[in-house]
Amino acid sequence: MCMCLCFLRLCLLIYLFHVGTTFLITEQGYVDLLLNSVALAFILDLPSLLYIVLLSDSTKGVLDGAHTKEYETCLPARGIGHWLLSKAVWGLLVLPLLAYWVVFFNQDVNTGPLLEALRCACLQQGPNCEMATRSSRPLWDTYWNHIQGMFATNKGSLVSPQ
Repeated sequence: MCMCLCFLRLCLLIYLFHVGTTFLITEQGYVDLLLNSVALAFILDLPSLLYIVLLSDSTKGVLDGAHTKEYETCLPARGIGHWLLSKAVWGLLVLPLLAYWVVFFNQDVNTGPLLEALRCACLQQGPNCEMATRSSRPLWDTYWNHIQGMFATNKGSLVSPQ
């Protein structure tokens, strides 16, 4: 039972981390990033907010003296296993490394190919840009000089000279 609950909470934590990080990574401006991080903090604080707003004062008074029931856990209580499950290790090591990995994964999978496609479309540059190999800058310079010459002499213009 304990392992099932731990697994379920871990799945929820991973899902919330993934969705929240994706939510924040996709923002382009600082204002949107700030507002969305406040929204994410609100989602994380929602249970305590619901407790404060929805419970009556008498119910809160009854719950003030409540204690959690002691139960035997199957998680390690001593040694390296306990250390690996501590909040300090998760907060200082695991979550920053996971955030670092998510940002670079997003860079490699989403942002990198998009920038490469834009570089190919706009500048005709890049290792996978087929347009760069088919047409070169001198070809386009010749083409645009020809077009400019046509319109300068008014042969290619739709408007007739006055």
